[in-house]
Amino acid sequence: MGKKLSDLVNQKLSRLFIGFSKLFLGASRNKPNQEEKKDLGYYKNEAFHKLAILFITIGLFPICYGAYMFFRKNNIIAGVLELLSYLVVLILLLSSRINIMKKRCVFVLSIFLLGLMLLFIAGPMGAGLVVIFSTFGLAAFLLNKRQSIIFIYISLLAFIVISVFLYIGLLDNLAIYQYRDSWYIVAISTQCMGTLFVLIINNLFNNIENLIEEIEKSVKTTAESERSKSVLISNLPGMAYRCNYTRDWTMQFVSDGCIKLTGYPPESLIENRDISFNSLMTPECRGPLWREWERILAKRLPFEYEYEITTASGERKWVLELGEGVYDIHGEVEALEGIILDISDRKKSQEETKRLLERTHSMINNHDAVMLLVEPETGEIIEANPSASSFYGYSKEELLKMTVRDINAMDQEKAAEMRLKALNGGQKYSAVPHHLKSGEIKTVDAYISPIDYDDQRVLFAIIFDVTEREIIAKKNEFLANHDYLTGLYNRRFFDEEFERRVIRGDVPIALLLGNIDGFKNFNDAFGRSKGDEVLKEMANRLAALIFDGGVLARVGGDEFAILVSGKNEDEIRRCLDTLTREFDKDLGDSRKDELLTISWGYGIQMNEDDTLDDLHRQAEAFMNNRKFYNTNSLRSKTVNVIMETLFMKSEREKKHSERVGKLCETIARKMSLSKPEVDKIRVAGLLHDIGKIGIEESILNKVGKLDAKEWEMMKFHPAKGASILAKTIEYNDIAEIVLSHHERYDGKGYPNGLTGTEIPIMARIVAISDAYDAMTELRTYRTPFSKEEAIAELKRCSGTQFDPEIVLVFINVVMGMEKTD
Repeated sequence: MGKKLSDLVNQKLSRLFIGFSKLFLGASRNKPNQEEKKDLGYYKNEAFHKLAILFITIGLFPICYGAYMFFRKNNIIAGVLELLSYLVVLILLLSSRINIMKKRCVFVLSIFLLGLMLLFIAGPMGAGLVVIFSTFGLAAFLLNKRQSIIFIYISLLAFIVISVFLYIGLLDNLAIYQYRDSWYIVAISTQCMGTLFVLIINNLFNNIENLIEEIEKSVKTTAESERSKSVLISNLPGMAYRCNYTRDWTMQFVSDGCIKLTGYPPESLIENRDISFNSLMTPECRGPLWREWERILAKRLPFEYEYEITTASGERKWVLELGEGVYDIHGEVEALEGIILDISDRKKSQEETKRLLERTHSMINNHDAVMLLVEPETGEIIEANPSASSFYGYSKEELLKMTVRDINAMDQEKAAEMRLKALNGGQKYSAVPHHLKSGEIKTVDAYISPIDYDDQRVLFAIIFDVTEREIIAKKNEFLANHDYLTGLYNRRFFDEEFERRVIRGDVPIALLLGNIDGFKNFNDAFGRSKGDEVLKEMANRLAALIFDGGVLARVGGDEFAILVSGKNEDEIRRCLDTLTREFDKDLGDSRKDELLTISWGYGIQMNEDDTLDDLHRQAEAFMNNRKFYNTNSLRSKTVNVIMETLFMKSEREKKHSERVGKLCETIARKMSLSKPEVDKIRVAGLLHDIGKIGIEESILNKVGKLDAKEWEMMKFHPAKGASILAKTIEYNDIAEIVLSHHERYDGKGYPNGLTGTEIPIMARIVAISDAYDAMTELRTYRTPFSKEEAIAELKRCSGTQFDPEIVLVFINVVMGMEKTD
């Protein structure tokens, strides 16, 4: 029964202790930090927690006992104060609003008060003095230096107060009174020993903390150094290594940069597990590298060498090895340490720089431009490229003994001034005359810029021969006021001349405006090159006929103008008639020239405010009236001349056109067409190939078949012929026949893909006549068809290429011709 009761009490007390422990730890620590630094302060806190829990649990019993003793002696106030003191301390220790350092102070003071209480009850020779002395130890362990000093002062004050109370008799009823005579010795010795103990322990802890701080700083410095080394090594454009001094360079350590540099992980190279570093070197580098290490180690110098390696992927890389030997106590090489850096990009850059220098050297020496380096003050030539020797006619050695004064033909003072301006970033370009060795003077463009050359500031001159350009510039100056084709004045000069005459008051001012009749048709028929020839010829004839004071200009494509001053309207009309008569009389025998006449008009400045545009409108109106009467007959004449020109180009075309015209006439009569229609179809047959005038003679008279390109050119002739005829009155109505004579009855012809009766009936007649004549006549690339063969071919193509009804009529016509023959 007694054992069970004892176990129950122990169980309850154990739970009470655990509960207070959790309560105190929760109040004092709040949320424990798992990563809290475990320094001296940490262990002080841990000790304090445990001592505080013991005080809360076990200290309750002596507190209650002391209160009980006070109550027995009727000192109720002291007993109540003791209990209240315990409760206050308990509350403070369990409070979550007070930090751990303040709780330590409260705890130490509480123990000290407990010792004082025991001192009063049991006397200085009992438990009270032990507790007080222990308090000094707690203060030394739990409080910092400043708090310990404060505690010493508090304890000293307490002993002084107790001594005073004993002296005046206020503590006569307590146990301490029994030891009054020896109290002062006990108090002084306790205070001195306690103070000494606190100071010694504090000094010890300070030394320990300083040592810990130094150790932590050293560890931190070491860790930082290691981290920096790790970062440095990991960010190297290569790898760090330690290896044996052997031919295989057996690696003991390789950094992680190995994989990026070589393509192999570090462990593959360590102890040559998968491959030796020597195997990575290109064969031609292995021997020189070993010999360089031998030389360096013999002199104990730092190692630096560039060579090539081959990576796991087969890529070749340039590397720079920086290292040194590691020696043992006997001075023997123990290992090699260093770094191997990837310098492939740098090597590429160096190679590129080398190539750039070679290209620059090549560019300067092989360039056609003259290049000179000149000393700016003296003008001495200090360098010259081969083009300079070639241009000036001097050898390089001769040029390097000369100054720019020897080749510059301009004023020397001005030349020196220009050099100084160029040196200071001023004038960088100039066009100057230069002497050649032959004595010839050339105009050159000199582009000059200051550069640094062999630690001195010199002028770099790039020189171009622009003599031809100057000649062209003079030509351009001429062309600025003259027509490029005819050499006459142009519109710009003509307008400016009118303004000059107005300013001078050369009135009245008359404008004679001439326009070539039918020039566009001429160009369409004979081509622009022929048209340009005629324009130049007409300009020359007009220039020869121009009267004194007149200014002749070409002001448009086919338009000429003459500016005259000081003549009235009657005089202008006489000038105009004379010009027209003399120009027509001057025509040559060429049929092409006979096609081209000039219609003239004029305008006179009646008022000072009349502009050149006003005169131009007057002249144009007059000219258009005269042009109307010439245009129709001229266009008709143009057609005749074009046909004659075509027949002159190809005799075969002439005979072919005549035969086709006759065949068309015969078919039309057989089909009972009217006489106007018969005449019309005969002319259409004769003119059906007029569009071939724009085709080269070499194609028209080609021996053999036309190629694809030539055939495409030939297919344009129906449209071109129709365009020529449509601009005339006499032949306007046959333009459509000519346009459609290569259309097919099934719609596969050209140029418009017409079918059946969409094709004009006369065009269908011309198509059959044209085809028959082409088949039965001799060609250079084939023998002619017989009439029977040609008729058979027409029958075969009847309904596809040709109109079947007209084919039947044509066959009867041919048969009739056979009977006549």
